[in-house]
Amino acid sequence: MKGTVYVSYCEPTTSSMTRPSNQEMLDRMTRFGIRVCRVADSLPNAPSSWVLAKQVIRSATSVGANYQEAQRSRSNKEFMSKLYVCLQEAEETRHWLRTIEGAGKTKSSEVGLLIGESSELIAVLVASINTIRRRARP
Repeated sequence: MKGTVYVSYCEPTTSSMTRPSNQEMLDRMTRFGIRVCRVADSLPNAPSSWVLAKQVIRSATSVGANYQEAQRSRSNKEFMSKLYVCLQEAEETRHWLRTIEGAGKTKSSEVGLLIGESSELIAVLVASINTIRRRARP
């Protein structure tokens, strides 16, 4: 949305200078999925809302599920592959949230907060992928 300002929703961490643990990130992604489910449940009872709700729920809950799977990776290559899936799902979720907002499907400010949260998750995932790439170079 041109001209739209998204308010960032920052999750609290133990320290502003420490990297969140894998468990903290998983918890954050789980809370994100739950919040998206609540927004989807609040959409009006209309065919277009049903489609948007199903899409956004699938992608939002997939972020945390794939991050959980990444924790059991057998190699850096497999770990990075799972993080890419998380990244794709987070970007898809942001798309659906923007569509919900743009279509005027809800008056809740929560959608804008979730768009900000999805952007933060995307940034963290990109930074993680870049770190792994950097460490893998000889």
